[in-house]
Amino acid sequence: MKKIFVLISLTTLFFACVVEEPNIITNYNITNISGQKITIVPEFPLVGSNFNFDSVIFHNNENFEIQYSEPGGYFGVPLDDVRLLKIYFNDTILVVNYRDSASFFPSGNIQKLSDWTGGKINDYFFKFEFSFTEADYLEALKQ
Repeated sequence: MKKIFVLISLTTLFFACVVEEPNIITNYNITNISGQKITIVPEFPLVGSNFNFDSVIFHNNENFEIQYSEPGGYFGVPLDDVRLLKIYFNDTILVVNYRDSASFFPSGNIQKLSDWTGGKINDYFFKFEFSFTEADYLEALKQ
């Protein structure tokens, strides 16, 4: 009986000492300040992609927010698991943004974290932002 008590005590002590890695929240905010309606359509998800929407439509001064909460955190870009994005201004002007290429948008490539602003807020929270601007719209008109 004494052996069982010692074994139960040691097992309880072992599991009590196991520390789970805390969830780290990573928040991504895409803002439309272009003065136009924008539609983002993802194309060709990569194998194993968790991408779960067909398109995002947001009008001027609207935001689209994506949040991840994972042990250890997520530090990619929420749109990096698709090969390309079709970005429409006012349903007619189409820009194709390729995952692995430089963007012609003055704001940068939405699929590259280096083109987003923000970063670590504290040990458990990261926030990144990307804005489509009027300059992006004007550049799209030249296509």
